[in-house]
Amino acid sequence: MKNIKSISIKKGLVESVISFMNVPLSASESRARNRVVTILVKELTDIDKERDSLLKQYSNKDEKGNFKTIENGTKYDITPENLSLVNIEMGKLLNEDFVIDVLPSNLEDLKVAYKAIKKTEKEMNISEGILYEELLKKFEVVNEK
Repeated sequence: MKNIKSISIKKGLVESVISFMNVPLSASESRARNRVVTILVKELTDIDKERDSLLKQYSNKDEKGNFKTIENGTKYDITPENLSLVNIEMGKLLNEDFVIDVLPSNLEDLKVAYKAIKKTEKEMNISEGILYEELLKKFEVVNEK
């Protein structure tokens, strides 16, 4: 059985990957890139759901067990101690790897995503430049034979 290649990205960097792919492409390349972006956006949605779940888990509750909110219902009421626990758990979550298997069904889409990342012309500070270089290396697997 062949080894399956994969692209492994820290969950905390998924949004940055999308940002680096935000470059003009031809119509067909744009569709291919957007299929990869859809996968990444789904992961962002899952991360956001997990974050919301953590906030609910650690929020204060009223006598009926409902979540207490503050600031007109826009934020959960969480003690500083519990907020610290939420931040620890979120740090662990964002440090987990999000893995995209490179399969015949998505290889061409991932090649276009790699091309889009390479094509970015945005100016970068040092940390963005390091991240950019790291992402290029991770996506290079799509061009390996």
